[in-house]
Amino acid sequence: MYLAMDEIGSDNISRLRMVQDKESLWAEIDRIAAGFGFQGIQFTSSLYESKLGLSLRKIPSILRKYRLTYHIAGIRPLASLADEAELEALLQEALDVASENAMEDVSLHPPRLAYADDRERETVRSEFARILKRWVPRYADQGITLSLESHSSCGFFVFDGLLDFSEFVRQIRGLGVLVDISHLWNDGNNVELIASALKDCRITGLHVSDALEGVEITKGTHLPIGEGEVDFAKLLPRLACNDLVYAVFEIKAGSSAIRRSIDLFRGYLGTQA
Repeated sequence: MYLAMDEIGSDNISRLRMVQDKESLWAEIDRIAAGFGFQGIQFTSSLYESKLGLSLRKIPSILRKYRLTYHIAGIRPLASLADEAELEALLQEALDVASENAMEDVSLHPPRLAYADDRERETVRSEFARILKRWVPRYADQGITLSLESHSSCGFFVFDGLLDFSEFVRQIRGLGVLVDISHLWNDGNNVELIASALKDCRITGLHVSDALEGVEITKGTHLPIGEGEVDFAKLLPRLACNDLVYAVFEIKAGSSAIRRSIDLFRGYLGTQA
């Protein structure tokens, strides 16, 4: 398993937003990733394009020393032809970015429900599966995995819990899973349920942060490790821990809290990688 950067720290974001020169911005991102000791970087448009004004079509060669992945930002419904067209366009854009920059994985969120109706749930699942079955092979042809993040809160997302999510994933050959530890724990999934539900899935990555079960989502997720309840010591050995799996730190805090979380996580892995 290799460690990768997502959140760069609220203090770093504030500082970088004052930098106008794009080349200097990219150099600072390189410095931040190296300072954390990351081997990889996960790029999202919500940070790099929206907040920092950088184009992901112009990632400089200095960042090719990292293993790179791409996360499609945003949570969308899939309830209309316009929604379908938007998703298709995002998948094409992500494939273009990933192939141009030698990225190994692209991940996305499942659709959210527009009407919280069980009939909609089944219709959206079917359409979503149809779209993914077309795109997974297109990504594979470029040597890139397409992965679905494990959001499965039935009151908001199309899946009726984690078991429903895993059943859906197993029906789409080649589809990877980005395991969001924080959200799964916040939704009430314990170590045994997470491990057993995902044991036959192709785990490509982890979104790493701590969580509090049942606490309102903005307060109970994306916490620094050690500030929540996740039993990382028991959970990590039950997931696919090999060099093809990336662990992306999605911690909404300052850089010092991210650094402490990295140290704790490495301790749970039993490695100084």
